Amino acid sequence: MSGAQALGWGALAAGCTCLSMPQTGRDRGPAAVLMGLAARVGLAVHPAPDDASAVGLAAGAALAGARALADLTSGSLAAAGEMLRFCSEAGLPAVILAPDDGWTWPEALPVLELRPADLREAFLMTAQAFNLAEKRGAPVVVRAKAALLGGGEPLPDLPWDVRIERGSRTVPGQESKPPPAAGLFCVPCPATLEERRPLPPEVFLPEGSADEPCAAASALRLCARAWSEFGLPPQDILVVAGGSCCLPEPILPKTCGLKVPPGRALCVATGAKLANPGLWVVALDDGAAILDRGLAQLLDAARLNEDLLVLFWTRGDAPPVDLLGLARQAGATFLARLPGADEEAAAALVAEALAHKGFALAQCPCPSGGAAAGPAGVLHEQTGRPTYQETEPCLAERGAPVGLALDLRPRLCARLAQEQGRGI
Repeated sequence: MSGAQALGWGALAAGCTCLSMPQTGRDRGPAAVLMGLAARVGLAVHPAPDDASAVGLAAGAALAGARALADLTSGSLAAAGEMLRFCSEAGLPAVILAPDDGWTWPEALPVLELRPADLREAFLMTAQAFNLAEKRGAPVVVRAKAALLGGGEPLPDLPWDVRIERGSRTVPGQESKPPPAAGLFCVPCPATLEERRPLPPEVFLPEGSADEPCAAASALRLCARAWSEFGLPPQDILVVAGGSCCLPEPILPKTCGLKVPPGRALCVATGAKLANPGLWVVALDDGAAILDRGLAQLLDAARLNEDLLVLFWTRGDAPPVDLLGLARQAGATFLARLPGADEEAAAALVAEALAHKGFALAQCPCPSGGAAAGPAGVLHEQTGRPTYQETEPCLAERGAPVGLALDLRPRLCARLAQEQGRGI
């Protein structure tokens, strides 16, 4: 048994339901072990283009109530430092596996580190990390040395009776309501149009946002009209905001919402959608920040046809890069540019983008100038292409990871280990 296997089995026994890793690390380390068992235990898997995006995916899944793991053992913890800081400040209980390569935090962060010395500790500490993360409301990093990750030793007597203890947290944007018993979000129940009760758009908007001359605020007002038209309850909507075009801080609606570092909204939104595909997820971000930090994630989302909406704006001093054109080349199935002078037409476009099944990307007009030249309206639409949420094996067969029962997971892992002849 190797340390990578001990780490992987520890995560599974603790009830891990969402896994992310850099694309280059999916065939080695704990990620390879976990992917080999994903279909049998109910583990949703999502590769990321880089280390920071992998942590962002785990953060979004943890936000949505899943037990989320990011495997960086084949990558670099230093490259994901910004997103780890974000997880700490936002109180997101993601678990990160990382190499113990001597890298230290540049300054004190509320991140708990566990350093296993042998196979038994690798299993136990990884299992314990999920309970600690949810109890403390902070990420936990399990760092393993290269000798432990790649070593092969006789299988220790592993304690499979892992105790799963879920933390109690409030929903960002819904602090006044009691948290669900098992995660931040309940699994939304599909409802017919007749069963939905339309709410006025004002229900979704914070006070004072109606008059803000800001592209992000305008986008939220347009989304609120669509949410009202569709009869969506606020608790089934998640908005991840990566910046604001004119204001110091992003504006969040009266739905579930989270502020993230500029350019990183999409990776966090993707993780939340992985954990709970029934959520209506919208990512708001600055076009220049996406180009600087999140372009690989944007192109990846377009290629995989993630089922969510990204609204972005371009400032006057932004480089003349056509994100809509790049996304179309990557495979985006819905592209639009919103008009600046016709609010009714813009609202109709946002409603169409929200209703689209697949990856939708729309550019918002920015009052500071610099809106990309070109016609407004739907620039490209493709229907009938399966989304990532429809093709990911765990989601397709078992449904939302946040809805899976975890109490029998340790016993299932013990049985699977026995089936493999205890020679894992």
